[in-house]
Amino acid sequence: MASADLVHVQWLPLAPADRVMLGRLKGRTALVHTVHNADAYHADAGVQGRGYRALLDLFDALIVHGDTTRAALLAQGIDAARIHVTPHPPMKLATAGAAELSAMGDAVVPRLLFFGTIRPYKGVDLLVEACLSLWQAGHRFELVLAGKPFMDVAPMVEKIRAAGFADRLVTDFGFLTEERLDAHMVKADMIVFPYRHIDSSGAFLSALHHGKAMVTSNAGMFAALPEGVAARAAAGNAPALAGALLPLIESAPIRQDYGARARAYGDDMGSWKDMATATMGIYRTVLAARA
Repeated sequence: MASADLVHVQWLPLAPADRVMLGRLKGRTALVHTVHNADAYHADAGVQGRGYRALLDLFDALIVHGDTTRAALLAQGIDAARIHVTPHPPMKLATAGAAELSAMGDAVVPRLLFFGTIRPYKGVDLLVEACLSLWQAGHRFELVLAGKPFMDVAPMVEKIRAAGFADRLVTDFGFLTEERLDAHMVKADMIVFPYRHIDSSGAFLSALHHGKAMVTSNAGMFAALPEGVAARAAAGNAPALAGALLPLIESAPIRQDYGARARAYGDDMGSWKDMATATMGIYRTVLAARA
């Protein structure tokens, strides 16, 4: 890498080790880093993210995907001239095959889906609380939790079981292929992002093309969504989340309307070609400054 003109680092998965790598490269090549979230690993990573902020000072340019991350970096004392905003286009997972779709089954009541890694900041516990309150009020729907846990999920599952609603919970815990995640989205009626905090969400961007009703918190990028793209609730507030879920649970037309707007929003976002062009422009700026 030291012989390259520029090195672009997408992720810094282990800050103590990454410092050694960057120390060897600093001064020998231009360094660019994409900051996916200003709070590394959302404070859930322990030693994995310890020292991440100091690494940012080693880069010639930092790329962020929205104003939320930019503002957070500015608040951390990073020079605005080093921060470049390039909006993240929608993504598409590998398409589910017949076997994956068959394994999911068809819902007979509205199906709510949470998918992705399960971590404290993502608010899955809040979603469980919201669903319990709605089930206890007599509303019929099912909840699917799909993804690899990075926290103890047993208490949440036991809480649902103890309340008598185990038959309304579907779990698919563990590492899931893109095809299996895609199948979950195809079979869902609603996709829920109850995050306590977030800058930008790849999971949300990968779900847009399915045209399913979205329910989010108002954290990070979700607060900046155009009105009507998703039903939103105050971050960290389980009763508010239940209130946002209820109209969509009760009405297929409302779900379809939200789903159509989510799909249209994804269609109107920038393309990967746009992002590539912007990124190449950043590379040229960095190299010109070094020259």
